[in-house]
Amino acid sequence: MSAIVLLSTLSFTVDKHFCGDFLVDVAVFKSAKSCGMEKAVTTDDCGDSMSRKSCCSDEQVVFDSDQDRKESVKELSLEQQYFVVSFISTYQSALNAPAAKAETPVVRPPPLVVKDYQILYETFLI
Repeated sequence: MSAIVLLSTLSFTVDKHFCGDFLVDVAVFKSAKSCGMEKAVTTDDCGDSMSRKSCCSDEQVVFDSDQDRKESVKELSLEQQYFVVSFISTYQSALNAPAAKAETPVVRPPPLVVKDYQILYETFLI
């Protein structure tokens, strides 16, 4: 769920560089690298400077974030604000509460042997 919220509020651009009809480079969050052929070719004939159009083109696709989600935070009523503040403070106090110590079991010594039953009943293991 948090990934959906993150992706819906994220805006980014995708740049594509085409050389003719072929896709040369695709870049996200930055400009695409050029192939080096986008410079205009100039010729000097009779003192006139003429330029020929490059065969390269750039395409930029912009994915905007969902602006409505950001606006809804500003529309909280006073009761809702009290609830949010009390929920956060209760949650933080529950996390900061000291952990209950585990009780260690009471170790009691075995009872004292009053009579030696093996000798009393003359039963010996051989």
